[in-house]
Amino acid sequence: MCRIISIVLLFGASDVPLLSAAENPAQIELTENWKLASATEVQSEGAAISVAGFKDARWHPIHRMPATVLEILQEDGVYSNLYVGTNMLSVPQDLYQRDWWYRTTFKAPAGDFYTLEFPGINYRAEVWLNGQKIADNKQVVGMYSAHEFNVTPWIKPGARNVLGVKAATLKARIKKMGLRRPNQLFAD
Repeated sequence: MCRIISIVLLFGASDVPLLSAAENPAQIELTENWKLASATEVQSEGAAISVAGFKDARWHPIHRMPATVLEILQEDGVYSNLYVGTNMLSVPQDLYQRDWWYRTTFKAPAGDFYTLEFPGINYRAEVWLNGQKIADNKQVVGMYSAHEFNVTPWIKPGARNVLGVKAATLKARIKKMGLRRPNQLFAD
């Protein structure tokens, strides 16, 4: 049986219902339960960030994915009313030059084959699942380019899985950054 878990960076979590058996492949969109942190403030690497038990309590909550870093920081109260007057001037210019970590957990349905899809990441990324590097920033590159990975060996069916994505901007040239569009994990 093929199952699709849509991991939208700004994704849903394990409480997102599976599609009925008649609608194979099944798909879960992960649009909630994401957190964000600047890579300059996180001392850990992807192997540690992408496992259960990693302490992310001080990370910025993401209300809904997809979202840009600036949008997330405004929603968390770091910046207020950015589009009023000269408030945008309060945003440090190096914000657009930093790498950022996105992290979520989800429960994978039973299946034999799993594919993780990212329909759009801007600009480069490392993808980590359950402590294992799935792809590096040479494999995941491009403005909102789609990427697909067979993650069958690393998925824990029926259990809590942890996904970490380190998004890197095109230094100083890109003002919007992060993950966009629904991402998907397929299970067969």
